[in-house]
Amino acid sequence: MDRGAVFFPARRERYGRVKPHLFPEPEVVKAWTTAAELAPGMGLDLNAWTVALYQPWIAHEYPDTARVTPAGQINLGGVCPTSPDVREFMAILVGDLAEQFPIRTVQLEGVCHQFFDTGWRLPRVLVQLSPWNRWLASLCFCSSCVSAAADRGISVKAFRKRICDELEAVYRGTAPPSDRPFDELQAERMAADGDYAEFISMREEVCVELVLGIAERLHAARPDAVLGLWGPQEFDGTQLNLERVLPVIGVLQTRQPMIAPDNARRAREIADANGMRVTAVHWCGGRIGPAWGPEFERALRASVELRIDQINLFNWAMLPPQIASAIVPLLRRIEAEVNGC
Repeated sequence: MDRGAVFFPARRERYGRVKPHLFPEPEVVKAWTTAAELAPGMGLDLNAWTVALYQPWIAHEYPDTARVTPAGQINLGGVCPTSPDVREFMAILVGDLAEQFPIRTVQLEGVCHQFFDTGWRLPRVLVQLSPWNRWLASLCFCSSCVSAAADRGISVKAFRKRICDELEAVYRGTAPPSDRPFDELQAERMAADGDYAEFISMREEVCVELVLGIAERLHAARPDAVLGLWGPQEFDGTQLNLERVLPVIGVLQTRQPMIAPDNARRAREIADANGMRVTAVHWCGGRIGPAWGPEFERALRASVELRIDQINLFNWAMLPPQIASAIVPLLRRIEAEVNGC
């Protein structure tokens, strides 16, 4: 599906304004039922990797939920968490899934405001921007963001014009792009511009509300289920206020330590301090990671040495059978070597 879909038998009557768009092939949708029937006999847990905001089908069918740049361009590659309809849909979706199936873990992906150049598949923006200017260009001004900002007393029209003027000056070359550290520029702007500080606070709050709403529905439907998040950063560099949601999550997911070592180490530290598990995603083949060989073995070893609790093999089912079947024995050998068994 070019625009994504819902891949389990969602019950449309349970939803609000945004109704689930089921994948059109019934056999694909029935895979959840089959997996739920087979998993216990195989000693497996049933987990759900659930995408939150990378939902082009929602953006296309409900355009008011899509992201909008400061200059007014709509991005149909995903939706905005400030939309109450989006937050309601995701909470109902997870609750619906947990009621129907014995879910052990729901791993959420994409719960933060996305960057302006993040599309459904690959970025298609040819202009090189500094991290700060890329951030400014990613501030969303959809109808929900505009309304929420106005409710907080922000002079939205004037604030939006300041953002556009700053970006235009950089694009036209009348102002140089700043090469100062992002955190330094962010702190400076938060202190100097009250509208900006309030706008950023609003953005952070709705992302927290999204996660808390999902957690409430999940735990109401299946109290023993665990909610997972990417952390401390998502794979695209966006970051949630983890302190606000730590009480409702039980798993932090990170990229394999060889790709993002600092992020993986920090995830381990946060998890240890809060009694949580850590999972690491290892990409099998493609442009991100090797499917087999010494580099793949080193990547697995780095996760074992960091005491990663679970390794997720992304695209594992697309590997040739002889490679797919050899990964677990390789992992067991590495565990024995690292643990001195």
